[in-house]
Amino acid sequence: MVKTTIIFIDKATPATLVEFKDAVSSSILSIEPSWSIEFRTYRSQIKKRITTTNTEEENRHKVLYSISFLQQQRSVLLKNGIGIVTTTKIDDNSRKLIDSSSSVWYPDSMDTIISNKLSNMWVQRQLVKGDAGESFITRDGLLIKCCNLFSSFGFKGLIIELREQDKDDDENNNNNNNNSCHGENFNICVKSIIDLLESIGITNYKTSNEVLKRDETTTSQPENENTHLCDLAYQYVTVLD
Repeated sequence: MVKTTIIFIDKATPATLVEFKDAVSSSILSIEPSWSIEFRTYRSQIKKRITTTNTEEENRHKVLYSISFLQQQRSVLLKNGIGIVTTTKIDDNSRKLIDSSSSVWYPDSMDTIISNKLSNMWVQRQLVKGDAGESFITRDGLLIKCCNLFSSFGFKGLIIELREQDKDDDENNNNNNNNSCHGENFNICVKSIIDLLESIGITNYKTSNEVLKRDETTTSQPENENTHLCDLAYQYVTVLD
């Protein structure tokens, strides 16, 4: 399982991204492609009585989250701790699902479908976007993705995604040393980034490395890319909601 950690700095300014890149620049090994993300919160319009005395639990039942990873042409819908991956991209795997009637393909994104077809059930309450995010790999084999986020009200904050590199990629980059960000060393690499943020005066931030709960059905199946994507989306929800 590839480990990831999300750091969100809501007290940042647009210039904080530049400060962070300057601070980490000495350890950068390679520059990776740019990336973008969209985070949407939908509120249920269905009047339904929920038998619970827990207000937080009741509110959770009324909220649907959508996290779109635009470069991958994939979105994750999250509700009540359950994640569903959707895509508008047609590849060999999706063709097999369509041919076997296990799935259908729509040219529109799930967010477009919700807005146009399910507007009587869900209304969008928040949209947070990050465009032209930057990403790079450090000499320790840590993938860092950072991006300024904006909402309709203006600047939202700085998001930083830290990801453990696949071992094959790490070997290709000749990072076979004790400092490589694998396994338990990943937590050390995350701590070094947090220390770096604090060195430039960033002390107020949210972090998440949580994963979705597994039931007996999911724990018996091997984890795949979609599993990791749902966990990553859950981390974004944890720090942005």
